[in-house]
Amino acid sequence: MKVLVFDIAGRCAHFRKYYTNSSSLTYSVPPRTTICGLIAGILGIERDAYYDQFTPGKADIGVQILKPARKVMQTVNYMKILGPKDFIQPKNHTQIPFEILTGDEGVAYRIYFSSNQAEIMDRMTEYVREGRSWYPPYLGAAPFQCSISYVCDAEADYATRAGQIRVSSLVRVESIKEKTLDILSEPVSLYRENMPRYFEEGRTLHETASYLYDVNGKALKMEVKEPVLSLEIRKEPVYVTFM
Repeated sequence: MKVLVFDIAGRCAHFRKYYTNSSSLTYSVPPRTTICGLIAGILGIERDAYYDQFTPGKADIGVQILKPARKVMQTVNYMKILGPKDFIQPKNHTQIPFEILTGDEGVAYRIYFSSNQAEIMDRMTEYVREGRSWYPPYLGAAPFQCSISYVCDAEADYATRAGQIRVSSLVRVESIKEKTLDILSEPVSLYRENMPRYFEEGRTLHETASYLYDVNGKALKMEVKEPVLSLEIRKEPVYVTFM
């Protein structure tokens, strides 16, 4: 299968947790739905018009942490809307806690993307190679614009592997074979988060999943139930599971 690999990086990011309300908390990594929106924006697909094109099976997406990030809480002023006039002449504001991802060197992630739709795959590869984007890309929230860097596009093997392997990407918890995760041979900082997988028409959340990863971006050693993507990046073997 053909896989496009590219990096996204910026100074700050915010990937809002879907179950938060007045306090805007963030995931440490972009959910699958966020990456779908980013790709749709690069290709110029209108908002809410791309969900069916990026369902699992039609599009496969993997995410790897490249730079460790920390969370900081800020307070932002929003307009206090009590009626239609407040949109035109806002008189009051309300303060909302807003969690932001940042780091000493910013934040960065590696995206692995594959689609069974040739037009989307070809256009996305062309745009990323040439550094083009229909809409400005950003990391979860409009103030946090990001850069996109082409890494490679290649044919990759997608097969079941026996024994433990080092998986560089996020892994769905249900995909890990019981008692095979190695946390003793070297120190790890494990995070487990429940994130949305994809939307249906009308921006209806169809499915969520729990993902496991090392917050510093270390590859985790484990046995995986499902097929694992195997490819070479700069002559180094990399193993990835899709979200």
